[in-house]
Amino acid sequence: MKKRLIMSLAMLTLLAGCANNNSLEKQQIDKLSADISALKIRAERLRQDLRVLQPEVQKAKADANRANYRLDVNEYLDCWCSL
Repeated sequence: MKKRLIMSLAMLTLLAGCANNNSLEKQQIDKLSADISALKIRAERLRQDLRVLQPEVQKAKADANRANYRLDVNEYLDCWCSL
């Protein structure tokens, strides 16, 4: 009788531990899901920001290329003028 009681208590303790573990795992899964959702939202915002900035980047590149071309032409002409 004592042995049965001890075995029953041991089994109940193990089952209670499993139930608590499942709850903890669910909380961790819920937190990870929320984190993933937040990261997806953040990634989409960054993609939108890049789309908005893309024309400005292209304009800056074109301006830099024109400026470099003018500098190259001036340097070329300076070389010929100094001869």
